[in-house]
Amino acid sequence: MSTDLDTLIAQARKTLDEQTVEAVQLHFHPELGAPYWLEKVKTLKFDPLKEIKCFDDLKKFPLFDDEDLRGGPVTRFLPQKWKDQPKFVFETGGTTGIPKSRCVVKDHDIDYEEFSRTIPDAAFPMGANWLMLGPSGPRRLRLAIEHLAGQVGIATRAIEELERKVAGSATGADVPSTDLIRKIWLR
Repeated sequence: MSTDLDTLIAQARKTLDEQTVEAVQLHFHPELGAPYWLEKVKTLKFDPLKEIKCFDDLKKFPLFDDEDLRGGPVTRFLPQKWKDQPKFVFETGGTTGIPKSRCVVKDHDIDYEEFSRTIPDAAFPMGANWLMLGPSGPRRLRLAIEHLAGQVGIATRAIEELERKVAGSATGADVPSTDLIRKIWLR
């Protein structure tokens, strides 16, 4: 049994190392790389294209300042390879200041398709409409639910009113009731 587990671990590690090298090679590629990383490489004391050969080599990078994710242009993190592709921007809720953003091309769709293979049908039933209770706006959760619904050919609806009411409940506003949720869904 442990041999099977050891084999799976070794395969997973090999895949992780290969993906790491591939991502670094793309983001630091002189012509196709991401503007942010092409500027950042000038401050590094090593050459990522030559010295990142596995996941553990990422430790050579200094700590990432997540403040760089605030403001724009958000496309600065996107490799030029995808400059002409449709882009999607995802943001945090902004509860600690200006929202942190990231720009993607298709990775969220790939994630959702992989995720949809792992969830039981009872959790996302076919032939029934879905009601998404969660944050809407420029976040991945709403797009994930919409994508999953599209995969099985059904309708979905996000309730933005609910998000506002729940946020207001901290200040004494009414928390939405099941009746309110039904009214929003049925209109």
